Amino acid sequence: MSHVRRETVQDLAESMGHALPAGVAEALAPDVEYRTREVVQEALKFMRHAKRRRLAAEDVNAALRLRNREALYGFADEATFKKAGVLGGTDLYYLEDQEVELSQVLASRLPAAPLDVHLMTHWLAVEGVQPAIPANPAPHQPAVAPKAGAAAAGGEAEHGASVQPVVKQLISKELQQYYEKISEIVLGGDNEANSALLRAALSSLGSDTGLHPLTPLLVQFVADEVTRGLGDVGILSALMRVCHALLTNASLHIEAYLHQLMPSVLTCLVGKRLGVPKASAGASAAGSAGPPRGAPP
Repeated sequence: MSHVRRETVQDLAESMGHALPAGVAEALAPDVEYRTREVVQEALKFMRHAKRRRLAAEDVNAALRLRNREALYGFADEATFKKAGVLGGTDLYYLEDQEVELSQVLASRLPAAPLDVHLMTHWLAVEGVQPAIPANPAPHQPAVAPKAGAAAAGGEAEHGASVQPVVKQLISKELQQYYEKISEIVLGGDNEANSALLRAALSSLGSDTGLHPLTPLLVQFVADEVTRGLGDVGILSALMRVCHALLTNASLHIEAYLHQLMPSVLTCLVGKRLGVPKASAGASAAGSAGPPRGAPP
């Protein structure tokens, strides 16, 4: 037996402009009760998840939105219902509408027009330094007592020089191990014994998308090893192949480091004594210079 009477269904239908026969209203009453129980149960779930013991209007609205139904408008959590007795029926709860004088509404000032929606862009940080603009939060710099050894730096700051804080970039342990392994393979040179590992390392450098934190380290590694390894053509060839892999990886944005890569590449392109050990190069240079002045031929 349904707790929703057919008269209630008929009243709801009449409020929406429909006239239902008694038989139709009586057939719809159980479905109305089922749908109402369903919404109330969902609303109770929202109430429990919100750690509350009192069911609020927002819980019912959330349950209705969950069921793809339009929310109820005009009801707030602070609304108080009044109870009125009905002869021959159950109690009636209603919201008392406040009476508003139209003359007062017409005499009151119009509210301010809302501002137009607009968008703006600004830099959060430029190369690790936050710009001092109103859109960014004020940087919090704790007061630190100056050290005695920093007198020169302090004097330089007093003359108007801007001192930018150093931003440390933390690299994960996995990336550190990756960098060490790549360095070890590249220093093995471009030879037959190391060719398989070198091909795998270069393929990883040219395709992996998570190597951006290692880009400055790899560029500095190439520059240092080109300077130290001018006498080993195998190492120089492997380093140039590393440069090619870095340039082909579209996710690294290597354009910012081209000024560091160019000296190493140009050294390998136009260097005169590549592949000559330093001792041999020094001996040949001394031999070509001839005997010292005043010495017997």
